[in-house]
Amino acid sequence: MSTERSERQCRGSDDCTIMADSDMVPITTRNVDRLSNNVASKEKITVHSRNGKDSSSSQSVKVSCLSAIRKNFENQGISDKASKIILASWRDSTKKQYSTYVKQWFRFCSKRKIDPLQPALNEVLDFLTVLFDKGLSYSTINCARSALSALGIMFNGVTVGSNAKIIRFLKGVFNLRPSEPRYSETWDMFKSFYFITEVIYSLKDLILKLIMLIVLYTACRTQSLFLLCLDNLVKVKDSYTLFYSGLLKQNRPGFNVSFVELFAYPPDRRLCVFTVLKEYLTRTAKACGNSQKIFISYVKPFIKSRF
Repeated sequence: MSTERSERQCRGSDDCTIMADSDMVPITTRNVDRLSNNVASKEKITVHSRNGKDSSSSQSVKVSCLSAIRKNFENQGISDKASKIILASWRDSTKKQYSTYVKQWFRFCSKRKIDPLQPALNEVLDFLTVLFDKGLSYSTINCARSALSALGIMFNGVTVGSNAKIIRFLKGVFNLRPSEPRYSETWDMFKSFYFITEVIYSLKDLILKLIMLIVLYTACRTQSLFLLCLDNLVKVKDSYTLFYSGLLKQNRPGFNVSFVELFAYPPDRRLCVFTVLKEYLTRTAKACGNSQKIFISYVKPFIKSRF
């Protein structure tokens, strides 16, 4: 993953700030073994010990990203079942982000012959300084800090993310390199009304119009569109209720968004998401096949859309 792409992923990510303390992460029930195998890099990095003693945490080991977290849990006496539940607290996107910086951390430790699970505070600061010297943004370096916290690295019983000097370092990074907004300008949504009020003939135009209306109506993320499904769809006189097939990015304990309601707009049927969705479901009833995803590709064989 390139540096630029990593910055885009970390910027604006809720997970990056939450994961500074791994004890505060919401728990899900995903298949952790499958996710760990998919996300963890197959690249092996030899890590040298700090003191040369023959112990599981300090001897020369070969580590691959999330397997290091498992190893650290094992060293702490945490059972395999409990480790799986803890690892399930990280979403797919978070694991991919952390994987990048965990690999960089192990390379850094390998070159300097540092124990990656029991480093000194100055060594962690040196690693973050290396990232800063590469021109990485505040949000990206903060994501790297969270990745180190996820490894279970602690100083005097405090995780990396909560250490006073690390926090002060990140404040310095922010002052020297302030975060910039993800988008420098916003587009005028009223201009889109000119196009979506036109008569729709093709399936492609119908799909794009429906997507635009749902986005304008709900202000949702792309992920939300992808997770909309036909399971348990509820239709009443003037509304549709659609359910999501998975957890949304903003979902957390105490705040769970599982469905969205789309109401009719009688003043102008051309801008009515209820009317457009009704037409879309009618035209794609046979094309969807066994797929329960609401959006399909407008190119044959009309498989489910991946956005």
